[in-house]
Amino acid sequence: MKLTQLAWILAIEDIDHSRTKTKSPQTNRIAERFHKTVLDEFYRVAFRKKIYASVAELQIDLDAWVVSYK
Repeated sequence: MKLTQLAWILAIEDIDHSRTKTKSPQTNRIAERFHKTVLDEFYRVAFRKKIYASVAELQIDLDAWVVSYK
């Protein structure tokens, strides 16, 4: 049986993978709260200030924002 890349990484790191219902703050509140924060504090601001030529360019700014957010 072939493992996908994600399954392989999870197995190496001994991480259990589970799924939760989407848009369900009761079961996934930390991730949902972070997604809302990213939307409110990064995307809505970034798209007002800059026109992105590629997804890679957007990813660079998002990565920098995540580092500064922590």
